[in-house]
Amino acid sequence: MSSYDVSGVNYGSATAAKTYAKTGADNTSLAGRESTESSTDMDFNDFLQLMVVQMTNQDFMNPTDNTEYMSQMAQFASMQAMNELASYSKTNYAMGLVGKEVTASRYTQTGELDTTTGTVTRVSLVGNEYKLYVDGKEYELEEIMQINEPVEDGVCQVDPSELHVSYTDLTEEGGTFSWTLPTEDATMYRDLVYQAYYSTDPDFNTVEAVEENGTAFGGRITNATLDEDLTAELTGLEPDTTYYVNVVVTDANGNKAVYQSVSFKTKSVE
Repeated sequence: MSSYDVSGVNYGSATAAKTYAKTGADNTSLAGRESTESSTDMDFNDFLQLMVVQMTNQDFMNPTDNTEYMSQMAQFASMQAMNELASYSKTNYAMGLVGKEVTASRYTQTGELDTTTGTVTRVSLVGNEYKLYVDGKEYELEEIMQINEPVEDGVCQVDPSELHVSYTDLTEEGGTFSWTLPTEDATMYRDLVYQAYYSTDPDFNTVEAVEENGTAFGGRITNATLDEDLTAELTGLEPDTTYYVNVVVTDANGNKAVYQSVSFKTKSVE
């Protein structure tokens, strides 16, 4: 009689299959169970039924060591515990997104990428899958691309206060000034607007001081995606004079912040 091995336990295939089929028929078989799970999934009751079949159909001349059964039960219990932990973690993660600002993306029926940034208003469990609603649109949990940190009202989304404005090509009348992008987030820096200012007042490191005491130059810069896009030419200054330059950045909500100002002295007239 042919035999096969299940988790290290060998028993007759024909008798085992017949016995397990009968047991399954008496106790609602896997094939007949109405479930959304895959037919290859097993719960602990299925495992115990299979173990009974193994014990019933083992070779009595060479019985299986009890430690093998205990090892199988321990392994299955450990696997089941890990699956339950993963399920609980997924549930907590999904429920924890309610009220959070997220960015979600999905493909439409026409093949276009539909991206929405907004607040998760509701989470539902439908057919063992979590559905999240962002600005009235339904997304799968796997379609959440980004979780955004909430920003207080009136606070700029970027903080360039540790970034310095630099200069090159100083002359008697001015020079070239540049600065770097305040964030690497492409969804954010495309909406930023920059305006450079200069002044002779050293108190030049707050939005209020820069806009009240400074003079704008170089024009407003929008849609900057590279550091090279952030430059401004300054001319018309007095020679041999100390000046201060700073940049005000405005986010998509109209909130403003400033860089670290830079001081320089124009060249003397020879």
